[in-house]
Formats: sequence, structure tokens, C-alpha cells
Amino acid sequence: IDNIDDSRQFQKVKISLEHLGFSEIEISEIFDLLAAILHIGNIEFENNQISNKSLLKIIGNLLKITSDEIENILL
Repeated sequence: IDNIDDSRQFQKVKISLEHLGFSEIEISEIFDLLAAILHIGNIEFENNQISNKSLLKIIGNLLKITSDEIENILL
């Protein structure tokens, strides 16, 4: 979107979370969870199989679980 400074908006969100009493670790975990949710939305399925399994490792790292666990949950 034109005239929107994403970096500045992101900093505002972080500062707001700090004002609400969230610790740096909790804020990091919130953003990891959000990133995982966004990546989950990019998973593609074909014939009841995940066709882009490379995303599972990224999601697993963000959620601190294995890609096999994610695949088992989704299938």
C-alpha cells in the first residue's frame, strides 16, 4: 500500500505489545506463531498429500516441532 511504512508500523505494534506487558520473548513467540500461520496458508495439497513439503520445515522451526509432526497433524 502506498504511503504506508511497514517497518514503522511493525515497530508501533512491538511497542504496543511492550506497553501491554509482554516480554521480548513473548513478543518473539507471537510473531513466530503469526509467521507459522501465514506459512500454513501457503501449503498446497494434491491427492491428499502435501505438494510443497519444504514449507513444513519452516513451519516446524517456527512452532518448535518437527516437519513430520506437522504433516501428521495436517493429513
